[in-house]
Amino acid sequence: FYQALAGLPLTVLLVRILEASASVRNGYLRAAAHLVGLPLVLLGPFALGVGWGVKERAAAEPSGEGLSCNMAAMSQFLAGWPDGEPVILITNLGFGAEVVYRTHHRVVGDVTHRNARGILDTYDFFSAVEDARAREVVDARPVDAVLVCLDPSERKFFIREDGQPSLFDRLREGDAPPWLDSVVLPAELERMFRLYRVRLAR
Repeated sequence: FYQALAGLPLTVLLVRILEASASVRNGYLRAAAHLVGLPLVLLGPFALGVGWGVKERAAAEPSGEGLSCNMAAMSQFLAGWPDGEPVILITNLGFGAEVVYRTHHRVVGDVTHRNARGILDTYDFFSAVEDARAREVVDARPVDAVLVCLDPSERKFFIREDGQPSLFDRLREGDAPPWLDSVVLPAELERMFRLYRVRLAR
């Protein structure tokens, strides 16, 4: 993304370097300008983008031991739950595609699909402070179940600017609204996920 934004001014800069080096009579100096200047112009933005991305990720992730959520194992469980009947899930934005691929369930939104409304509804649900706002999303879709990954790095997508705890944070801690019932998971999945069934699901 950073490289793309820098494309036009870098093209101009590259032309300026080539024009300036063409006026240098000394062949060695002209070659040196090409060897040093061109890679700097072409690769500099890439290095900047990578460095900035690493810095942002490090700043966003809370300290402490990380936790990776095994979606392949979770999807295997979901494939037979509940009793093999398809449901509509709302889950972390990066997990929807795998759920759809590995199970017979549907998801509200996923970043790999061009479903802007689904992505916004997922964000509105998990970032909600008021239970009533989250319930609006559930009823509008309608949503049958909620799946949350406990990996701390996932919560950065739903951090609120006002500093209030989001529904996502509450669900990670097991503090669910009264219309969400916790589903018992196998021990190996329980340490990575929280799964909730919506009461009176459509």
